[in-house]
Amino acid sequence: MVKILIINSTLERSGLTNVFYNLVKHLDKSQFDIHILTLSKEPMHSRLNDFEQLNVNLHRLQLEGVRRFFFNKIIIQEKIKSIAPDIIHTFSFRGNFFASRYLKIYPRIVTIQADLKENYQVDYGRFFGKIVAAIELHLDKSANYITVCSNTLAKKYGYLKNLSCIPNGVSQQNYFALSIDEKEKLRLKFNLDFDKEVFVCAGLINERKDSLTVVKAFLEYATQKQVLFMVGSGTLLDACKELANNNPQIYFTGMVDTVMDYIGMADFFISASLSEGMPNAVLEAGFAGLNLILSNIPAHLELKENNCIGMCYFDSSNKDDLGRLIQSFQRSEVKMSEIYSANSMASSFQDIYIKLFGNKLN
Repeated sequence: MVKILIINSTLERSGLTNVFYNLVKHLDKSQFDIHILTLSKEPMHSRLNDFEQLNVNLHRLQLEGVRRFFFNKIIIQEKIKSIAPDIIHTFSFRGNFFASRYLKIYPRIVTIQADLKENYQVDYGRFFGKIVAAIELHLDKSANYITVCSNTLAKKYGYLKNLSCIPNGVSQQNYFALSIDEKEKLRLKFNLDFDKEVFVCAGLINERKDSLTVVKAFLEYATQKQVLFMVGSGTLLDACKELANNNPQIYFTGMVDTVMDYIGMADFFISASLSEGMPNAVLEAGFAGLNLILSNIPAHLELKENNCIGMCYFDSSNKDDLGRLIQSFQRSEVKMSEIYSANSMASSFQDIYIKLFGNKLN
């Protein structure tokens, strides 16, 4: 049996956590002994309980203060030694940082989930964002294998050695189209008439997601029969609320642990993102049967290229183009490609794990 260790900061509810939750859930437990190590205390909105229900081993260091980055080498090395993994798999900066500095004796896989420079520029500003992205890419180069979650990223990082594209996958046990009766019950829960057209935008509310364009388009073009749920939080939440000015057709939920309730009752999912790797929220909405209204960035366009149906595209940052789709796009059949299923993702990673484990034995 191959022992896999995934290292991440926390199990905070996010697209990234959903990705490796789906991976862990669908890996073949008869072949793989799966361990997860988190580095910090869990935040309020965590998927810890979900992971505890899986047949995996959870380890928590709960490093705080300066120990998050300093004076932790011995702590981490001793913990990893006690786990004795065959392979280490990391998805984020901190996991990559510690694995590349302190755990060089272990075979390692790194997964890149986004355009690092564009992501970090949103988080840290243009100058420092470029520096952090450069550091992470330097750390990634020391890994045995690097995977990316879309062809868009494969083209961007094609110069990296041992690079593979494994699309993010959604668990169809958790995301599926609800029956009319189930959808109506959810509508009643939120005091919504069944004849309303419900749009949902879920995830971070920030500049990269271009959340203000969604609110502007809805304010200007939505009919009286349409409502919008902005599910999540972020740096532009207050600005979006101020722009909406208590419009009764726009709801801001903040961070919630029941995103599927909002997706389940909705008809349409909107993503105005300016940059994505392969957005898990969009995939989840598609598997849940929602028609997708997407900005025409390369990662979104990949869905159509890979034979998904039930989506339409608008010019990025163009509120009028988005608004016209809000007015005119009709409900239609939605079908997602099997390559975006969690089973497909897990199978692809299993092939890499087995290959890397075999190399280790040799």
